[in-house]
Amino acid sequence: MLRNRRELGYDRNCKPMSADNDMRISEPYTAQRGLRAGLQPGGYLITVSLIMSVAISVSADFNATHLFNPAWPPHAKFHDAAMLNLLTGVSVLALWLLWRRSREPHVAANVAGLIPIIFWSAFFWVSLVIPGASLQAVEGEPPRIGGIVVLPNVIAAFVFVLMSVAGLWRRRLLQVQNFQSSRA
Repeated sequence: MLRNRRELGYDRNCKPMSADNDMRISEPYTAQRGLRAGLQPGGYLITVSLIMSVAISVSADFNATHLFNPAWPPHAKFHDAAMLNLLTGVSVLALWLLWRRSREPHVAANVAGLIPIIFWSAFFWVSLVIPGASLQAVEGEPPRIGGIVVLPNVIAAFVFVLMSVAGLWRRRLLQVQNFQSSRA
């Protein structure tokens, strides 16, 4: 049976523990309780990205340009509603993974951080490979700023992907720092 580091007499940096080096006093981690990945660096960015992804998507699609658009075929409406249901469900699951106590908070954070990246990355490639697909919700001239086409959904996609990548990067940076300090 596998045993954890504490039972084997090592602290979180894999250094042998002495009688005065008790993790219960200085560290929130114990084998029974675990850590919450959301409380670690990068966890808040991933949390905001997950919550805002659902809020923005639901608010953007529950209107006359999407789900209640009479010009949309019923099957397209079904797919949009199914996509919102899936996004909401996996985001709630990711938040649970991120904020529950876990012996492997890095796994929870990686899964939670990848969900917004996977969802929003479709905004960068789907219209390029699916004939007739468009990122523009309303027919007509797309909005421009300084002559450059600026679509709000693409900006949202970029921001949420960036937030999730930054959260994952911050967590990875902390892991590398902890590993380097444990070897010193």
